[in-house]
Amino acid sequence: MLAVGSAIVRAEGLHSAAFTYLLRAYRHAVWIIVLSLVTISASVSANAVKPTEIRIGSVSTFADKNSPPAITARVALAYFAKVDASGGLNGRSIRLISYDYEGDRKKALDMTRKLVEVDHVALLFQMDGKINDAIMPYVRFTQIPEMYDADDGVIDAASLTRLQAQTLGDYILKSKPDSKIAILYESRNFTKALEGFYAGLGMEKARAMITNMLGSADYSGNRVARVSGSSADFLAIFGGDAFQAEIVKQMVGLKWRPIPVITDPQSKLVMPVGTIAATAHLSPIKLTTEEAASWKRFKSTLEPTDANSDFAVDGYLQSRSLIRILKQCDDELSRPCLNRAYTSNKDNRTDHLYVGIPIQFNGNSWVELRLPESER
Repeated sequence: MLAVGSAIVRAEGLHSAAFTYLLRAYRHAVWIIVLSLVTISASVSANAVKPTEIRIGSVSTFADKNSPPAITARVALAYFAKVDASGGLNGRSIRLISYDYEGDRKKALDMTRKLVEVDHVALLFQMDGKINDAIMPYVRFTQIPEMYDADDGVIDAASLTRLQAQTLGDYILKSKPDSKIAILYESRNFTKALEGFYAGLGMEKARAMITNMLGSADYSGNRVARVSGSSADFLAIFGGDAFQAEIVKQMVGLKWRPIPVITDPQSKLVMPVGTIAATAHLSPIKLTTEEAASWKRFKSTLEPTDANSDFAVDGYLQSRSLIRILKQCDDELSRPCLNRAYTSNKDNRTDHLYVGIPIQFNGNSWVELRLPESER
């Protein structure tokens, strides 16, 4: 019995020692957790301190100094430098860091990563639209805000052709609504021109006004002679330079003298006197009285090439808009706040809107055609 009792006492002693050890280990672990939380909290607090400099990142290409992205980028650089020289933003300096990706999409991604991981920018601004698909997975992964993507500011070729053709159709409809039109078109690339021309005329009037239409794939001989029996007032020629040159040659010697109508006034081919074409321009941005005065002062600091570009106003308005956004998120330059502010403060006037203008060749140059006031 004594032996058994001694064994029980020894066992209880061992359990007690084990329990004491576990208790000490538990207390030690708790202290480690507490200290870790304090460290993390201190780190978060340190990072939450308002930075002394706001950094904005941009990636563009400056190979063509007269390109819209290059112009808007230079204007933005000048604007933020002016704001910084005037005291910055709410006591903090502000800097736009812009890298040239030199047309290399891989380099564009590397430059974007450098902006985020090395330069620690708060957001991306005026990123070249041509590199969006290359950088977008990284941008989404890092959750870095991106504002005012640059889309080159240039309308794509197909949309430009459609707009020009629609402008021509609209002009003919308003200036000579009872006229007749024959159409010759290059089958492969100019279906957009047909769509636009029909839209300008309106489908109902198009059916009445268009007397004959022939595509390049439909006939390989003298196409002008093929449609000349219609004796139309206008001959719409929708095609590239080579196609236009061929049609002009085929017009020589025929008694039929329609007014040629083309979409591209920049053709190297000298068209017959009276030829009607269309060009497209950015719709002018209307500035407020205060903006106009501020723009005039700022414009005087720019190089003439930038100051006189329509896209310079884009860069100016976008930069002003971004300053408003940053002011709204003064103490919280986080993605949610910046995105909310961007949605509510974005200047939509810089969304590029093009307008078509009809022009006519007078033998020396192209001059703008204007409708009578009553027909506009």
